[in-house]
Amino acid sequence: MPSRSQVPSTPDQDCSSWPKPRRAGLPAGELREDNLADLILVDLDHVQMIPHHGLINNLVYSAHSGCIDTTICDGKILMRNRIVEGEAEVKRKAREVAASLLRR
Repeated sequence: MPSRSQVPSTPDQDCSSWPKPRRAGLPAGELREDNLADLILVDLDHVQMIPHHGLINNLVYSAHSGCIDTTICDGKILMRNRIVEGEAEVKRKAREVAASLLRR
């Protein structure tokens, strides 16, 4: 089997299996007014993104969730600079629910 470095990666190849938003009836797939605004900002200086062998290759073969700096869904910023507003409360509630499950 060829190594990853022997298999060139292009945006067309990597995105060919992704569902097309318009086919799914979603107002998405391009940045324009009234479309859904779901995107992530990736920290290209994250250690997982080094060395730089091309953006698509790094995203497919090297990146993980720790490389994501900001997440925006439907135009709303859910995470900025790796900080989720209300994260402490979500963690507290998750611990509470987990503890109640163990007591059952």
